[in-house]
Amino acid sequence: MIRGVLALACVLVLACVLALPPGRAAAGEGIRLYFGRGLVGRVAGVARPGLTCAGCHGRDGAGPPEGRGRVPAIGGTALAQRPDGAPPYDEAGFARALAEGVAPDGRRLSPGMPRFAVTPEQARRLRAALAALGDEDRAGVAPDRIALVIPALPDDRPAAEAYRDRLRRALESRAPSVYGRAIAVAVEDPTAMSPALLAVGPDLDPAGRLAVAAAEQGLPILMPRGAPPGPVPGDLVDPRPGEPDVTAALRALRDAPGADRDRVVLDADDLAVLPAAPAAGTVFLSLALARAQPAEVAALATSGAALVALRPAAWDENRLAEETARALVAALTLAGRDLTRTALLAALARGRPPPGAGGRVEAVRLPAPSVGR
Repeated sequence: MIRGVLALACVLVLACVLALPPGRAAAGEGIRLYFGRGLVGRVAGVARPGLTCAGCHGRDGAGPPEGRGRVPAIGGTALAQRPDGAPPYDEAGFARALAEGVAPDGRRLSPGMPRFAVTPEQARRLRAALAALGDEDRAGVAPDRIALVIPALPDDRPAAEAYRDRLRRALESRAPSVYGRAIAVAVEDPTAMSPALLAVGPDLDPAGRLAVAAAEQGLPILMPRGAPPGPVPGDLVDPRPGEPDVTAALRALRDAPGADRDRVVLDADDLAVLPAAPAAGTVFLSLALARAQPAEVAALATSGAALVALRPAAWDENRLAEETARALVAALTLAGRDLTRTALLAALARGRPPPGAGGRVEAVRLPAPSVGR
């Protein structure tokens, strides 16, 4: 009986390993090196922390356009099948190229290519990851299913599950499937996430653990709950309303044909250098600027003008789920049947609403005494 159970367990483990995309199991640490910040590069002898392989060579390693040429392709079979019969990069040659900037045929690589101090094991894992980048770019995509993940720390899990349910309802109301693929959303621990195309709606913690975990797995983030606490490594797509929308709305007010002479629009960064407000009429400005310079706003208020402050529209989690579903379904449709993270990110960028679009800015009447509230 025990032998039978052990034999069945071995079969199941083997089946799980065989079900992984080729190279994925062996390339996990290399993927983190490719997308993350485990290596410090030097350019012209100067250390440049924060450089990543993906930042130059692209998520899929295909090498994006750069100037009049392209960044060299390094993903898939590019290092093994070199153009013009050039020698392939074996393990030793790849490690030397990283550390010294020398190709297998002795040619010096571009001085713009960072030099990395790598161990032989890091070079081996990174080389294995490059061969698997095509699979990684399609992570979470199956013929009948698209997997999305909400990474959540333990104390955020109940809120993340509530948001998952909102997002599921929003997606189902817009499109039960895209090109025959159902969209599945799961809440998972950031240290043990299943393959997924995208991270949606994480509540990014101040310590940056969720953002780092996503970046090291090459996982783009779409519309986190709450504002990011600071710069986010990796790809963050956050088309929620922000200060650029306020700036665009103020400029539209200023440039509107036939604008009332009693209207003053303040779209500069410093109230002290702007003209005085009219004795009567309306002054439009950003709420952020008003809060940064309350004394100047109080002086404007004494002129008798009405103060109207513009701020980015606030989205609650219901609105966030609706907007996430709208952007996601549109981008999945635009990205096409051959779905990859690279194609999806490009589609999300093309579908981003222009700054100041309708519904992205709110106006509030601003008596001077309430500026600091």
